[in-house]
Amino acid sequence: MHSRRTSLIAGMLGMLLCCGVAIAAPATPPTTATLRSAGFLLPEPMALQPFTLVDDQGKAFTAKSFADRWTLLFFGYTHCPDVCPATLAQIRAVKTALETMDPAADVSVVFVSIDPKRDGSEELARYTKMFGSDFLGVGGDQADVDAFARQFRVKYAVSSGTSEAYLIDHTSSVALISPRAQLRALFSVPLRTEAVAMDIKQLLRAGTPAGGT
Repeated sequence: MHSRRTSLIAGMLGMLLCCGVAIAAPATPPTTATLRSAGFLLPEPMALQPFTLVDDQGKAFTAKSFADRWTLLFFGYTHCPDVCPATLAQIRAVKTALETMDPAADVSVVFVSIDPKRDGSEELARYTKMFGSDFLGVGGDQADVDAFARQFRVKYAVSSGTSEAYLIDHTSSVALISPRAQLRALFSVPLRTEAVAMDIKQLLRAGTPAGGT
């Protein structure tokens, strides 16, 4: 079961960005439910494996950090010239639209840096708060970030530049995590604001299926 689900995620996370240019994603797996936003709903929730990162306040960020709220999670880096700021702005628009549709909806946003060398806690706090006062930046040692990213089949690699100034190609999907620290859905960028907000609204109302793992 685990191998089937991880293979499924690998297929869904096939959209890479090279300096803002999208590389075509593989075909949608036939067992994956397609949402109105062109996102993908996992047929079964996938529980995240234990991990420990650090948030922009210097506090430990673990699976327990997802408790009590649904979360939109995006991997990127603060020196990204286009894709990351554009996507975070789109996530902000989705949050605003969702809160308009359902004032009771409470969705957090987590930005995970794939560039720990340049993105310390202060840099992450300054960057994420430009998009929302409640946006949370998360980082950590490169090995810990790499291990966490592998759970989402997120790929990234330095594409150009010097040892101090460089660009990173990276997977651009936005993940939806349940309060049980389970991956529930993935959304391709650019995000379709109203459609993504409506999909999230329905998922929040439905909650996580009983017995999902």
